[in-house]
Amino acid sequence: VDNTPALGSVAWYDNQYQHVAWVSNVMGDYIELEEYNWHDDHIYHRQVVNKNTVTGFIHFKDINRVVDDSSNHPSPSVDQEVPESGVYYFKGRASIKSEPKMSSPELAYYDAGQSVNYDRKLIADGHEWISYLSYAGNRRYIPIREIVNVTSSPTGTIRIVNNDSETGTFDIIVSNVSDVNGVQKVSLPTWSEIDGQDDIIWYTATRQSDGTYRQHVNVSDHKNSTGVYNVHLYYVENSGKLVGVGGTTVNVQKNEDTYTIPSSGVYRFTQRVSIKSEPSMSSPELAYYDAGNTVNYDRVLTNEGHTWISYLSYSGNRRYIAIN
Repeated sequence: VDNTPALGSVAWYDNQYQHVAWVSNVMGDYIELEEYNWHDDHIYHRQVVNKNTVTGFIHFKDINRVVDDSSNHPSPSVDQEVPESGVYYFKGRASIKSEPKMSSPELAYYDAGQSVNYDRKLIADGHEWISYLSYAGNRRYIPIREIVNVTSSPTGTIRIVNNDSETGTFDIIVSNVSDVNGVQKVSLPTWSEIDGQDDIIWYTATRQSDGTYRQHVNVSDHKNSTGVYNVHLYYVENSGKLVGVGGTTVNVQKNEDTYTIPSSGVYRFTQRVSIKSEPSMSSPELAYYDAGNTVNYDRVLTNEGHTWISYLSYSGNRRYIAIN
């Protein structure tokens, strides 16, 4: 037992809880912890903290990680396609930021050989980013490569066809595909404008016999969001570089049986329902209403295929409840 963290060691807190956690990364003065039952919630957590906030470290079976090209988990290089989510292994130091901007201050960092579990990939400020939720619930961003925008060489025309409001689907057609450096892959990152890029999918378009590329899109793959969708066009060149070519937008609707309710008023519940901090079924339950309870609401909205009522709590925070 000492005050020196190591990968695989056990961090412990000498307080009323006597809490312990597993050290999954060491990043200079910061450590990444994996643990269960933080704050008595009985669930898994991952957080990055300063090593000095921990009482000490118990060394049962430390892991000696060797960082070299023969690693069983090689990091994607700048020339490789990165999945929408998963584990990213770093080959160099990378900054952790609170927003996807290169000018945003560095909160902490990952060093070569370390890894992070991420749940989103996005493009912003001329870079490709991966993103994850910190233990405190704050979204964090890490730039993984610069996007090379070449305006004089690559060409491509994007058309939206078969925009069907009955099925909530549309097709993307890319024609006039040309790049002096060669085109290895036609990528079409597509997302709705609801809640930023949280539903972004990097589609790989299929080449047709006439030389065009085609991709079918269904709103059911984008949290059933309707309204404006962004479609961007990128080429993965033969060298592996990701090059931006252009983009367009499309207004997508889906005809459904709608659940009508006044825009504000008093709602009486017929069954137990969860109170959430955002209109998403994946958002944690903050509290609940039981059958027979009522609430005064001031907004009605739809998201993820559900109708939500919303109100301001006493503390001034907006709350959401799915009613169908």
